Amino acid sequence: MIGHWNSRSLRIAVPGKDAGFTLLELLVVLALAGLLLSVVIPRLATIYQGVRSSLSRNQVEIAINGLGAQAYEQGRLLVLPAAGQGNAPSWLKLPPGWTLTVAEPIRFYPSGACDGGRVVLNYGGVRYPAVLVPPVCRLKVL
Repeated sequence: MIGHWNSRSLRIAVPGKDAGFTLLELLVVLALAGLLLSVVIPRLATIYQGVRSSLSRNQVEIAINGLGAQAYEQGRLLVLPAAGQGNAPSWLKLPPGWTLTVAEPIRFYPSGACDGGRVVLNYGGVRYPAVLVPPVCRLKVL
């Protein structure tokens, strides 16, 4: 046999033979990569939507948790009206697509305290029931 032992590749190197991959090896690798991508890419869209929804829900929680401080800073009573008693107040800034349903009116006093109550956060057909726990009215999603 003509050639010598190559300890790095554990193959016998034959002079004059090109090193590299065969067309079949390349096709197998491309097929496996395509299969892997066909499974991963659809999941990425779902993961992205979940992260986006979670981040916007955090923004909603921050906005609602800050209402007591907002009433204190403005030195006036702020009221979240109950469902059917008017539109959401202009001072409540929710991210696009989010709505807030309040069972009974919730008052935020100039002292920063509030009455507390039940609310439902709505986004894309998903409902997140929650409670505003007095006296500081921190939102607790149930």
